Amino acid sequence: MLENDELCSVCMQVQPEMRVKVAGNLQDFFFSHVDRYLSQAGLTGKERTGYLAGVLAYFATTANVFDPYRRLGIESPEPTNKGRAVVPVGDLMTLARGAEGLEKYTLTLHSGEYALFMTSLFERFLRERGVEDLWLKVGRSSYDDLWLISRSNPRLYKAVAVDFEPIVQALREMRDKELQID
Repeated sequence: MLENDELCSVCMQVQPEMRVKVAGNLQDFFFSHVDRYLSQAGLTGKERTGYLAGVLAYFATTANVFDPYRRLGIESPEPTNKGRAVVPVGDLMTLARGAEGLEKYTLTLHSGEYALFMTSLFERFLRERGVEDLWLKVGRSSYDDLWLISRSNPRLYKAVAVDFEPIVQALREMRDKELQID
C-alpha cells in the first residue's frame, strides 16, 4: 500500500490529520467504496458509481481544485486568478451562467463536482464557516443545469441532481468509515 500524495495534499489544506492508504489506482479505490455506500443507501447504478468515483479521484489532485479551465486545456481568464487560488463556488456559478457553449458546460460541471467533493468529504470545514448550505445548493443547482445543457450525459447528471443529498450522505458515511476524516 502506498500513501496517495495527491489526495493527501488537497486534504491537508482542510484536514491536516487525514491520511489515506491506497493500493493501486485511486479511482478503483474510490469505486469500491462508493459502490458499497451508495448501494447501502439504495442508490444503484454502475455508471453513477463510476462517475462519482472519478469525481473524487479528479479532485484529489490539487491543481484540479484550483482551476476549472484546466479541463479545457486553456489558461484561465480573469477573474479566476489563473489557478493561484480557489475560485469561490458562488463565483463559479455566476461565471457559468454568463458563459456559453463549452465554457458554460465546463464551469457548471466544475461547480457541481467541486461542491459534491467538498460537501461530501469536508462538511465540517464548510459548516464551521457557515457555508455548507450554500455549497449544497450550488451542487444541486449545478447538476440541475447540467442535465439540461449536456449532450452526452443528461441522464447521469439528472440522476445526480435528483439524489444529490442522499449521495452526499452516503459519501459522508464512506468518509467517516473509510477515510476517517474528522
